[in-house]
Amino acid sequence: MRKRGRVARRGSRKLQWAAAAAIVMVASTGATPAEAQLGDARWTLTPSAGTSFGSDVDGPGAAVALGVGRTIASRVALEGEVGWLSGLALNGRSYGATALFGGRVMYLVGPLAGPLVPYGSVGGLLARLDPPASSTSVEIALTAGGGGLVRVHGRAWIRGDLRFVHVNDAPNFWRALVGLTVGLD
Repeated sequence: MRKRGRVARRGSRKLQWAAAAAIVMVASTGATPAEAQLGDARWTLTPSAGTSFGSDVDGPGAAVALGVGRTIASRVALEGEVGWLSGLALNGRSYGATALFGGRVMYLVGPLAGPLVPYGSVGGLLARLDPPASSTSVEIALTAGGGGLVRVHGRAWIRGDLRFVHVNDAPNFWRALVGLTVGLD
């Protein structure tokens, strides 16, 4: 296991404070029907694109993802995702194309009766690094973040998303994605 520098520890403290603030916001928000804002969509499809970056990686890289979501309660949704990153590198070692597969729980926070619906999310990923970071080619990763949905049509929303990804034996990084969420039913 390699040691992380002082910069990485400082970033971890900021992530802990951000997670604590998100928990307080979620706990203090009253429930109102999400379907009124989200167009009664139970299943959603979200193609998205963006970038990966952070102090643990040598530079930014492209990121694309495809998510399928299911609303399970007025403010709670589950989402599965297949993603791809290019150019993930640490200390001159390139991990090439990185495939991601995982899921997360999303919780809608803030008022739902408006043009913007903010959310927080936590989840897990399997990251396939090429070449592998350790003796296995698949690493376990945890992800936490948030974003917002802006309605552009009855069953379509523009979605902005920022997530921190902690990979077990590889560089940790941030992902910023913008996508189009479409209600399927």
